Amino acid sequence: MNFIYPCIIHCEEDGYWSEFVDFEGCFSEGDTLDEILSNSKEALQSIILYNIEKGKDLPVSTPIKEIAEDENSFKTYIDCKISGGTKLVKKTLSIPEWVNNIGIERQLNFSKILTDAIIKEIKNI
Repeated sequence: MNFIYPCIIHCEEDGYWSEFVDFEGCFSEGDTLDEILSNSKEALQSIILYNIEKGKDLPVSTPIKEIAEDENSFKTYIDCKISGGTKLVKKTLSIPEWVNNIGIERQLNFSKILTDAIIKEIKNI
């Protein structure tokens, strides 16, 4: 899954620090612009994984136009990919028999459909 959130990069005399307005307490720092962008991506990935593992809803990404900046900062988008690995977990669930029959007729992949629906819910789409 790919996630994109706005980030504010603050420029200081001895380097940079960043913050994500959608994740309270999510900060990073770096000596160079390349380093702060890389570290910010890592911070975003960590907080998203933490929220997913704890079963928390992910916030909706704030439109970048709504974020204030000053003369010593700039705003940008940071993206990161979260890959959940290949380990599968077996789940038992119940669906109406008629839905099951039509799904089998149409050769639907029930696991893929459920996985896609859960990912959509996680992303708050």
